[in-house]
Amino acid sequence: MRQAQDTLATDTIASSRAIPELGNLYEPDPVSFSFETIGWKILLIVLILGIIIAALIWIRSYVKNKYRREALARLDQLQKPEHFSEVFVILKYTAMITFGRERIGSLIGKEWLLFLDKTGKNSTFQKHSSLILQAIYTDQSPELSDFNLVKKQASHWIKSHASKL
Repeated sequence: MRQAQDTLATDTIASSRAIPELGNLYEPDPVSFSFETIGWKILLIVLILGIIIAALIWIRSYVKNKYRREALARLDQLQKPEHFSEVFVILKYTAMITFGRERIGSLIGKEWLLFLDKTGKNSTFQKHSSLILQAIYTDQSPELSDFNLVKKQASHWIKSHASKL
């Protein structure tokens, strides 16, 4: 056993002497970083096109929803319960812009409130139909709290109504 270990040690020493000296390591030149390659130009074009498309989509949406902003501004001007019927004039005008005069012009009463509930997201005009119909058709001014409730519902409908049914 001792002889095998001595032979192994001698072989290791002999083989290490047989390996030639490698010398200095040669490192490659550093890679230069520049934006002159075609990939950067393509990336820049894609980014610019993306920004232009996003801006056009936003502008189109902004212009398309101008009637909503105007209706909300008119609705915000109404502060007194005496303007209760004006809330529904604004709603009717807004609905005519979206759905057309032929379809909206003839809707009155419960049929009109049902239409508002169908086209608005989580609208509850039908729930307050007795209050609404009494205030509109008897020309009685509702309480301020009822007026604010209906005005809030109208504002919600203007913001969330679907443009197609």
